[in-house]
Amino acid sequence: MLMNLGFGDLDHVRKVWGDNVEEACRTIYEILGRLEEQVLATRDLARQEILELVAEGGLAGFRIYCHRAEISLFQSLFDVSLLSLSAENFITSKKQYLASDPFYSLFKIGPLRCFGWAKVPKVLISIPKYQVFRRIKLALVEDDEVVGQDPFNPDIDYRTDLFNRNVKTISDSSAPVESELYTDHIELEDILNFTPNHGISSEGDCLAVDLADQMSILLPAGSSHLVLKSTDGFKSVRETKTHEFGIGDYLIHMDMHIHGQSVVADKTEMTELWKAALDSMYRNQYQALIANCENAGIDLKNLDGALKSWRRPVSEGLHAPQSPVHFSLLIEKVLPVNTLKGHSWKEAWSEIRAYRAKAIQEGRLEHEAFRQQVQHTLQDHLEEIAACAAGSEQFAVDLEEPWGDGPLKFLKIKSINRGFVAPREKTGVLVHRSEVDLFRAEDA
Repeated sequence: MLMNLGFGDLDHVRKVWGDNVEEACRTIYEILGRLEEQVLATRDLARQEILELVAEGGLAGFRIYCHRAEISLFQSLFDVSLLSLSAENFITSKKQYLASDPFYSLFKIGPLRCFGWAKVPKVLISIPKYQVFRRIKLALVEDDEVVGQDPFNPDIDYRTDLFNRNVKTISDSSAPVESELYTDHIELEDILNFTPNHGISSEGDCLAVDLADQMSILLPAGSSHLVLKSTDGFKSVRETKTHEFGIGDYLIHMDMHIHGQSVVADKTEMTELWKAALDSMYRNQYQALIANCENAGIDLKNLDGALKSWRRPVSEGLHAPQSPVHFSLLIEKVLPVNTLKGHSWKEAWSEIRAYRAKAIQEGRLEHEAFRQQVQHTLQDHLEEIAACAAGSEQFAVDLEEPWGDGPLKFLKIKSINRGFVAPREKTGVLVHRSEVDLFRAEDA
């Protein structure tokens, strides 16, 4: 385009338009050249990874997620005698993904965030129909304001510690750099997304399960729950995933109240430093602290409440900003210079990530152990439970164990409805059937 406008001859540009325009054109041509090299490197890496996945799981079990306009670009990577990608190998929409049968591997180029530019449907993450997921992502761009919304970014998120990661990155210099390409055998119940004003949100795709007595419950798609199965005459209580629920089964609802030990951080050296500095500013320079936060761009709706939480001592849990962007601003723009005594904000952030990963893992393990104990105990009472199920759509069983705040509730499943999106704190709660409509997805 520049050449068509007469900007192809840089000497001519300099004579007519001056040195500044000539330098700008030269910079544009250099950027376009690097971009072309990077595209070629990305194509080579994509070709290599696709061939590897097809070799592992077969062409019939291979899918690419992309925009429909990009299908021809992927097909052009291969000579038809080597590999012929058909329409069945591509997924381009949420509807198509949900309608597809389970397959072996899914491949994607680019970010996995569910908001903003190049977003993907949440179901791609919350309802994995694949055994192996692989993607190529470009190196981080510093001025990309929503980079933190990519849930599988190993430099940012909290969940990558739960995966066996093997990711490859194409660097800005156009040379492929071995880093980490996710090749994951995953079973994901929820996902954390960063939002600029609210910190972390665990909002995700849900099922609305209608139960007896006009009650309903929202459950994360793909999550597991204890269910009394009707298919075998109520002779078994099983851990059952939501897609395996059946009409007539009984969902077992527990008011869980686990008295576990609080998570202890393994390392808090840098956390102690910034918390001490924040506490001092909050007590002695409150107005300056608020002004610094606002000027730095920490635009939380309840800023004072957030600061009160962050300044709490480590002995009460490692409370800190949810977003790495806000944390970097806190360290570099708000607190006194050299608060971390020579350490970088990324080093301090690693302490927070390690603590949160440990809390997630320990909480999950404790929750699973609790449910296994309940399931094991119920096996000894199946005869009485089956008799109750035969005569009632809802009943309670009190096992006289110190497990929760009341008996176990058995509620008959009347219908199962898809197309709901809800935050994690709204799931697993019994409500009147009319209330779940508030969480129906706009595109459902």
